[in-house]
Amino acid sequence: MHRRTWPTRTGVIVTVAALASAGPGGFAGALGSAGASTRPAGSVVRGFVAPTVRYGSGHLGIDLATAPGAAVRALRPGTVVFAGRIGAAAHVTVRLADGRRVTYAFLRSVAVAGGHRVARGMILGVAGALGRNHDGTVWHLGLRVGDRYVDPSGLLRSGGSGVHLAPLG
Repeated sequence: MHRRTWPTRTGVIVTVAALASAGPGGFAGALGSAGASTRPAGSVVRGFVAPTVRYGSGHLGIDLATAPGAAVRALRPGTVVFAGRIGAAAHVTVRLADGRRVTYAFLRSVAVAGGHRVARGMILGVAGALGRNHDGTVWHLGLRVGDRYVDPSGLLRSGGSGVHLAPLG
């Protein structure tokens, strides 16, 4: 199957370090330690596209290539505020200490529940759900600040807050 590669906002395909997937050891082999790399497998195959008007079309996050059944890990510590199904896919939303909400979406299953505290690197679920524009070989990463969706690409970098300020003008 041909997968279309979508550029990020800067026009460059962002490639991130690979995370060991389940492989021959099955799901248990993917569990690893909580300190394992939290960088997702694969590359960004569809970037963030902000809508031009509220509720307008756009892509409110990024899609990352992955193998179905691969573990999806928390990129930052926080508290699970939602874990469950929306339609045919599972989703997990984690509130960070600064109030931002990170969503890990189009998962086949979840491994956490609402109210759970998660550490960086903790498994939140398993990739592989189907949905609109999601064929089971990608998962979706979203980031909200208040009620506004912002580009979550900064979360892919190790450490740091993912927030970068730039001078006006």
